[in-house]
Amino acid sequence: MIILIMFLGRFAAIICLPVVGFALVATDLWAGERKDFFEANKAREQFTAEVRESTDPRIEFFLPVPKPDPEEQELEQPVLRAVVQTSDPKAQKPLELPPGKYSDKEVSIVTAFGDPSAEFPITPVESAPTPFKGMIEAQKAGEYQLAFQYARQYVRYKRALQDNARLVTGMLGKAMVREGLLPERSWANTEDYEDLQPLLDKDLKDAAAAKQLEQDKFALEPEDLGQYDEQTQELLRRASIAEDNEASGKSVAQPSSPEEERALRSKIHAELARTLPRDPKGLVDAYFFVRLSDQHAIKALPAIEQLYRKWGGDKKVNIIVLTPDLIPAHVISQFRQRYNLSVPIKSGGTLAKKLKVERTPEAVLVAPSSGSMVRLEEISEFIKLDEMIAVVRGEGK
Repeated sequence: MIILIMFLGRFAAIICLPVVGFALVATDLWAGERKDFFEANKAREQFTAEVRESTDPRIEFFLPVPKPDPEEQELEQPVLRAVVQTSDPKAQKPLELPPGKYSDKEVSIVTAFGDPSAEFPITPVESAPTPFKGMIEAQKAGEYQLAFQYARQYVRYKRALQDNARLVTGMLGKAMVREGLLPERSWANTEDYEDLQPLLDKDLKDAAAAKQLEQDKFALEPEDLGQYDEQTQELLRRASIAEDNEASGKSVAQPSSPEEERALRSKIHAELARTLPRDPKGLVDAYFFVRLSDQHAIKALPAIEQLYRKWGGDKKVNIIVLTPDLIPAHVISQFRQRYNLSVPIKSGGTLAKKLKVERTPEAVLVAPSSGSMVRLEEISEFIKLDEMIAVVRGEGK
């Protein structure tokens, strides 16, 4: 029995020994924070005392501490020096500052901007005229008579500059009047620029003379008409009247009676009906491209204005004048006042580029409902423009 008990005790010890060992190992792992991962003094086997220099670039996370500047250390000496700017920016002179007068922070400011207790010199700016600079330097040197002579030279320079500015401004104003960008009654025709009016008058006179000379080349004397028959003579007379009306900006076709006007309208309407589109809803968009600096194009404005006054109140008809060039709004306003226009005028450079409008005057008629479009160049006659609107609206004759 005793032997059996001893055997069972040994057997139990053999079985329990791994369990106890596992518990001890688990306890050691649980308390791993208190033990090193490597064995003690293991680093001596991994690292040696050898030191080698690496060529890899350094990465600095903090700015290096600057070393003291020897020049700044001189500020601790009994006599401090600061540099102030004189009349010549390139020439600098040292200024001795009494020790202890300024703190260390103040010294850096005084070094940059000079001693505030010292007199600051009067110096002209670099862009100042030469006579002005000479006046200042002569005054500083005590040569007041010489300074006065420079002052007179400077005044003469200012007067010439003002006269030149007035001359240039006046010429630009007269040129704008000549090109139709300013009305005749504007700032360009005030007393300030009255002496420049002969320039404009001469230019207008020369242009009229050149135009008359060109017309005289093709003029027919009364005795020259005798060699033609009556029908040819009448045709030449009407052509001469038409040219005169065109030169004066009048409409070419001016019927003398209501019957003649009805006949003329009927003929024009029939011709336009063969080429112009018709809008099923009676809508019309009329764009008139007129370059404000083109005297030939400006001659079409009276007919366009008359058309706008007739159809402008109709909600189905849109009429507008567009300039191919970019013109400021105030210039357009002055242009409308000069020619007494009520038709809207706006800059239409973008649309002109899309439609490839190169010459003016030119009209673009659009039937919005159908999207049809037609371009016309002969737009100086009101009756023709009026019938164009009627055709696109679908009104028959």
